[in-house]
Amino acid sequence: MHKKTLTVALMYFAFSHVSHSEEMSASGWYAASSAVVSVGSSALVSGIILSPVLLPLNLIIGSVTENKKQKTAHITAKAPDNKEVKMEVPLNVVQEGNLKAGDKITLEKTQEGTGAYLKKEGKVLAHMVNNDDAGLSSNQTVPVK
Repeated sequence: MHKKTLTVALMYFAFSHVSHSEEMSASGWYAASSAVVSVGSSALVSGIILSPVLLPLNLIIGSVTENKKQKTAHITAKAPDNKEVKMEVPLNVVQEGNLKAGDKITLEKTQEGTGAYLKKEGKVLAHMVNNDDAGLSSNQTVPVK
């Protein structure tokens, strides 16, 4: 909820001055839209796929372990070939999606860009990236091994 509010507020502030001026230069539009896109894309990356997988993938959740101190959850799921897939997501993804053992979820490649969408019953819960592609981000925790 906070990310959505932040994104909306930034979009409002980025474009509010347009209503007060008659013209905006091309570079002004580019700068404003880049800022909004950057904030929006960083808000989307919310999870890390810790196991290498081929997409799309249907999974059945085996366990959900919540870490309230770090505000993350560790999801362990099984693929149809019995391969174990591990993911780490923000705690609010698990709570808002009501994820629990036995739930059916899917990982589907995004239409554009990198990563995959974590879905439950067709509803997108999170944008996931592979562990190798995760890098460092202020929106993600660094996995401790």
